[in-house]
Parts: sequence; C-alpha cells; structure tokens
Amino acid sequence: DTRDNSGEQSVAIGARVSGSDTELTLAGVGDIPADATAVWLNITGVGATGNVFLTAYPGPCGTAPLASNVNIFRGRTAASAALVGIGTGGSVCIRVGGGNAHLVVDVSGWFRPSTAGMSYIAGPLSRPYDSRPGTPPAAGFVHEVALSSVAVLNVTSANSTASGFVAAKPCGVTATSSLINSFANEPSANATAVAPGV
Repeated sequence: DTRDNSGEQSVAIGARVSGSDTELTLAGVGDIPADATAVWLNITGVGATGNVFLTAYPGPCGTAPLASNVNIFRGRTAASAALVGIGTGGSVCIRVGGGNAHLVVDVSGWFRPSTAGMSYIAGPLSRPYDSRPGTPPAAGFVHEVALSSVAVLNVTSANSTASGFVAAKPCGVTATSSLINSFANEPSANATAVAPGV
C-alpha cells in the first residue's frame, strides 16, 4: 500500500507516477512459499490523476507487456483480480500508465509445484447469495457463504448508496483488504479465489 505502512511491504512512498514500475518481492514472504510460481493478486488503483491503467507482470521490472489489468477513470478508485507469474528473484512488477495513482496490492493465493501437479476444476455455476430485492446491506454487514474447498467467486456490488468497498476472505481472517471499490449507484464486480474459513 503506497499510502501508508499497513501492509507487509508497504512504504508510504506516495502515488506512483505514470511510467513507473513498483517491484514486489513475494516468493518466500509471509505465508507465500519460496517455490511459488504464480500469485493471485487483487490490484487497486486509488486517486488516479488521469485515465490510468495498471499492468502486472513477472519481475524483474523492465519491459511491461502491452496489456492492462486495471483501468481507472480520473479521480476514481478501481480494482481487479489478476493471476501473475512470479519472475526470477521471486518478484512481480506493477506498471502505472496514463497518470499517477496510489497502489494497493493484496495476495489471496498462489500456485506452487507438487507431486500431485497443479490443477483447477471448474464447477457448475451457482449463486449462493443475492441481497436483492430489498434495502442494500449496511456498512459493516458480513454474510457467510459455506465452502467445502477453495472456490473462485465473482462478487458484485449493486445499488451502493455511497462510495465504499467490499471484501471477500475466509471467515475469521481479520486482515484488511478490498475486492471491490464501489461508487453510489454504480454496479461493480471482481473475481477472486477464497478458501474456507476456520
């Protein structure tokens, strides 16, 4: 988090300028194993000074791919999930383009080699919760969704009464993070992988 020192690698360095790269060493940091080959990130751009785009790619920083993971309108905040390979040195890079913006990067999971290999099984589409119709849940509301294993979720915020955020994480986890940053009367969605809580 470039705004303050709230994260494991956060330094209050201020908004990142257009054309700059921010390198994050992730392999072997916190709960991420040293042999991790990819990470599932939620990348948020805050307070964009222009129509900003963010690009995540394997380190070391240098030539960023011609792609964008997050697109943010001037003055807004936006987030998106990205599955990013970990480069040599155990790092990933975030390139800022089109203007300046603060960066907030959350890690929700990772891939690593195993004797069983790495696999993802797509299950049948279902909707375990919808708060509509009715009054939107108030700030601080928590809804528990029963999971038997790690699940890939698409979470949507609709009919928000003001600017706010929505988090999705295992029950019992108190870490601060945001999956969706919403504005009044503007629907917004994002995907994430979530493990069952304790």
